[in-house]
Amino acid sequence: MRWLILSALLLSIGLKAQSLDDLKTSPPPLVQHGDWVDPLWRSAICPGWGQEYNKDETKAWVIGGTTWGLFAGVVGTYFWATQAESNYSGLGAGHSQSDFEGAYSNWENASTANHVCYVLFGLAYAYNLFDATTSFKSATGMTLQPGREPLSVELSLVRF
Repeated sequence: MRWLILSALLLSIGLKAQSLDDLKTSPPPLVQHGDWVDPLWRSAICPGWGQEYNKDETKAWVIGGTTWGLFAGVVGTYFWATQAESNYSGLGAGHSQSDFEGAYSNWENASTANHVCYVLFGLAYAYNLFDATTSFKSATGMTLQPGREPLSVELSLVRF
């Protein structure tokens, strides 16, 4: 039954073309040099690089510096929390209750700081990608081959 549904689904995918000649020729390129993908992959590798590619140097320094600073905060607070945990775990029976509470409080503060830095880093990284993509200004614009429309794909659901 699964194979029947899968094969029916695959057979229901159809390409709309004006003629068979359209299927024989290679489709027009969807991503060209100088497209929005260029700043996207640059920002994905190194935050701020996509903004630099878009010629927004101030934005590159601000967004890149913020993202890298928050990444350093994630790494730093991780090591702080690991050290605080080991200090708390290393306390023996001879210590007072206030020693345990202080060590645990330090560990809890470090873990909270790590989580906050992690969330802020994720938001800054996502904004870095969003900004690099949406701030792209093409000199030539994205154009397909003149006189041709891109092939469209339709997916229809099959009912039994």
